[in-house]
Amino acid sequence: MHEHQWRKNQSDVGANTKPSQIDYRVATALRMIEENYNERLTVRQLAQHLGLSDSRFKHLFAERTGSTFKIQLRKVRLENAKHLLNDCALSVKEVCFKVGYSYLPNFCRDFKKRFGETPSQFKRQSIASALLNEPQDRNPRIIQEGRDKRIANRS
Repeated sequence: MHEHQWRKNQSDVGANTKPSQIDYRVATALRMIEENYNERLTVRQLAQHLGLSDSRFKHLFAERTGSTFKIQLRKVRLENAKHLLNDCALSVKEVCFKVGYSYLPNFCRDFKKRFGETPSQFKRQSIASALLNEPQDRNPRIIQEGRDKRIANRS
């Protein structure tokens, strides 16, 4: 198959690509992000590892995942940060660096943008929920209803 025919056939694959249709190079890149999110990863590193130019890698990644490399890396880092803040005694600053951020204000801004609260707010609520033995529901109304029920049961 000629290159232009291959590209024409591949252009039909959009952002809603099923996992079985993801190019092995993109699958490898996604796996590398998951395994190395806490390190300094660049488009150039992944492109070279996969034998692609930077621009071809960015195009292929976006075409097959519907997201950019940077957005995917940020998503993985923030999801892991959320678990670390929820499950361990690390400070927000320690979590920031552990998940691969090098600047705390950027981490806090990205976390708030993704989850609607700062890492400190999330950590405080997680600790309070754990102390009160409540489910990890982030909905304040549900949390308050749970508190009201416990107070009523004590009376």
